[in-house]
Amino acid sequence: MSHRWADLGTAAERTARDAFVREAARAWRELLGRADRPPSFRFARGVWAERRGPRWVVRWAEAELRPLADAVARTAPPAQEVLLGLPALGWEAARALALRLHGVDLEGAEVRVGITRGHLLALAFSIPLDTRGGPDELQAATECLCENALGEQTLDRWIATIDVVRAPRRSRLSVLPAGPARVAETHPLHLLESLVERGVTAVTEQLPESQLMVECDDWTGLELQADPEGIQGDRLQAFTRCPEALKAALEGLPFDSARFTRGREVMIWFAWTQPSLSARLAARETAEAVVAEVGGTEPACAVCGSGFGPVRDYLDVWAIPEVEVLGKIRDELARRLGTPVELGFYDTEWARERFRPDFGSE
Repeated sequence: MSHRWADLGTAAERTARDAFVREAARAWRELLGRADRPPSFRFARGVWAERRGPRWVVRWAEAELRPLADAVARTAPPAQEVLLGLPALGWEAARALALRLHGVDLEGAEVRVGITRGHLLALAFSIPLDTRGGPDELQAATECLCENALGEQTLDRWIATIDVVRAPRRSRLSVLPAGPARVAETHPLHLLESLVERGVTAVTEQLPESQLMVECDDWTGLELQADPEGIQGDRLQAFTRCPEALKAALEGLPFDSARFTRGREVMIWFAWTQPSLSARLAARETAEAVVAEVGGTEPACAVCGSGFGPVRDYLDVWAIPEVEVLGKIRDELARRLGTPVELGFYDTEWARERFRPDFGSE
């Protein structure tokens, strides 16, 4: 169901969005009116709220459901304190929670944080051999610790993998290295939050203030394999000035535009078909010109890539995430190209929201 961007879609999509919001508000009234409030309450498949003291925390099973979770949180009565996603509790409280929920004491564990593909962070935990628990229990406890120590939104946006390995407990009487000191591969667990913060800072410090203002003549060609399950299953080639971002999106990695720009713009895509090769080549030039015109002198959008499949052509664009801006680009492309134009999002939380209105419709 289209939700966050339903105003870009059809009347039926907007009606479905409004019906969901009304039903969520009704469900809150029902829940808060009960004398025996349950510890959790389901609002939709994969979206639920958990009671944490006087507060409720709205959660989601996968990133694509976050727009629905956000709508649920927004429909709660103003007097009720509601959080979107688990908040960051810090490592000590998170360790205690992992022990209570999973029976695994992660005291003595160590962690390594590294930057991996797509500007994501990979977490690797070394669990002492004498820590009780099987592989599944250790994995579940470690994921619980990360979720509660870092907060759910940080986990969704920045963390690619959480790996667990067994290792001997480090001796308090470690032998000092004979040569120059080396940075330890792993660090005490209480440094988890600061290590993640340092990793995020290392990424963001290298990002442009805005992808809308970048002037770049260095474009990269990407050869793609057809992937029916992918976000653009028929796309075979791409040309882009943001190869790290586009590769992450097309390879199915968790994608968040904030990992590639310090501005508030997001990376989106448009697709259309034309009847002949000459028409396809002309349409691509026209499409790039349209984006430049809509962008204006204080850019609201900028082309960052193009590509094609056997039938469809693609244009990748950085754009301010506002309905008016996105709708204007899509509608002007459709008018100038004389064909329906599909709009889609690379950000994982909106990847299921695609809009294919008929040409000439509302």
